Amino acid sequence: MLAIDHFWLPRRVRLLSLMLASLALFTVSLAFLRPAHGQAPPGLTELLDRTTVLVLSYNRETLSTDIGSGVFITPDTVLTNRHVVATMDPTLIRVTNRAIGRLVPATILAQSTDQDQAGSDFALLKLSQPAPSAVAIQITEQVDRLTPVIAAGYPGVVTSLGFHPHLLMWGNLGQIPELVVSSGEVNAVQPGRAVRSVIHTAQISRGSSGGPLVDRCGRMVGINTTVYTGQAQGATVDRAQAALHAEAIKAFLDKHGVRPRLAQGACQGTVERVPPSPRVALASWPRPTPLTQSLDTASYLTARQRTEIQRGVANLSQAHGSWAVAIPPVGGGDGTMFAINTRSAEDAERIALERCEFWASAPCQITIRDGAVLPTSVGRPMAVMAPTSTTFDPNMIPFISGPDREMWGVSYQRLTQPKAMVLHPQGIAIRAVGATAAEASSRAMSVCRAIRAQSDPALCFVYAVDNRSVVGRINRSSVLSGALTPPTANNLPARPATPAPAPAPAARPAVQAPTAPPAPRPAPPTPAQTSSPPATSLPPSGGDR
Repeated sequence: MLAIDHFWLPRRVRLLSLMLASLALFTVSLAFLRPAHGQAPPGLTELLDRTTVLVLSYNRETLSTDIGSGVFITPDTVLTNRHVVATMDPTLIRVTNRAIGRLVPATILAQSTDQDQAGSDFALLKLSQPAPSAVAIQITEQVDRLTPVIAAGYPGVVTSLGFHPHLLMWGNLGQIPELVVSSGEVNAVQPGRAVRSVIHTAQISRGSSGGPLVDRCGRMVGINTTVYTGQAQGATVDRAQAALHAEAIKAFLDKHGVRPRLAQGACQGTVERVPPSPRVALASWPRPTPLTQSLDTASYLTARQRTEIQRGVANLSQAHGSWAVAIPPVGGGDGTMFAINTRSAEDAERIALERCEFWASAPCQITIRDGAVLPTSVGRPMAVMAPTSTTFDPNMIPFISGPDREMWGVSYQRLTQPKAMVLHPQGIAIRAVGATAAEASSRAMSVCRAIRAQSDPALCFVYAVDNRSVVGRINRSSVLSGALTPPTANNLPARPATPAPAPAPAARPAVQAPTAPPAPRPAPPTPAQTSSPPATSLPPSGGDR
């Protein structure tokens, strides 16, 4: 390294070198004082953890769980998008986050209507009681191009990694996901049709809809709503995220008599300090108990049944709660039926037996319950598989979990319009309403066959019409032959000779992403296939739903 004593240089050169050195030192100091790119100012993520919530509910038609995001305007009022709650069962909406630590029931207080400004997409949820950990977000209209922003929410593309919203609806609080945040900057503030949109680069996707877009002070400048994508030759070549401007948010809240917290002045880089929230222990269901004995102790198992069970047990690592395996009686076939992700051993046993009895057309037996290999036992017929009463009873719906019966089945019972319920033995349950019971039945059957288009769509069957249920033995043979007595002999759609093709999916303002359907018989099902919550939906962000 060559060192030069600057005092030997001319005076002007020495002054110039000192000025340049001072400028360099000042620039470096600023770099240390400013937060690094993408690094949140102190306290910002803690604030967003308290202001942003996960919104979830059963879908109004399918036994699946829709999710979206929302933000506290007051401790008992949450703002979200109208399209987030549009497909949700309004009687079963729940709100949560890790600070709350439980599921809080909520109802729709107000939502945008066709008479509102074009592009308005808002909904207000009223909690059954204020959340003690909630922090009402501040709102500001001060946003311009190149303003640094942060998007907060629960995008399904991230939360779906190990997240089962159905288990959360059942009370497994360990499934409450961590809030997802992403940083970017504002590209433009577009006028839109009537409501201004903030176009930004902070990444959002399925499930982000309804979540806040905030500046670096944690003040909401918009609510994430839409993802615009451009395509060329089938590939996505352009993408833009949009949030509805705070101006429209304030107008909507004012219309419905809700007074938000309004921020004053420009952002100075300081985040509102919030008192620490008490740590909430999230009670999670335990992992499944592994096999405690060798399958060799069950001498009644065939070689194929042992292979199927071993293959299924190997896939239990992502499951929760209790599990069971049922097999047909001797001579009734080699198939096995798993039931996992259940709240109790009794629930797992019942579901496994019901699915097995449907396929075998005979009473089955439990061979494994929560890891314990059982000695051979006499199979027992399931009462729900041969109903004798035509009165609809949620506690008699086969193939679905106890919590689903308690919530979704009871919600169906309370519907006052002409209605129908269609089932599939893989845990698919569809309900629909219509001008007539026949219309509702036809609609529910079409949805079921579309979901199961690649695997046994012909096994969809009408289980209930209005508050009347089927009579007769429910099994594969009776469904395929048409021998199962429908709830009413009139008005029901005739079963086609060949299953109807799946309809093209309709465009929606946000993404619905069903989980992969179970593998068709006779291939042995894995635990994840036979008992994962069916057709889990992830409401979006806007154009991504």
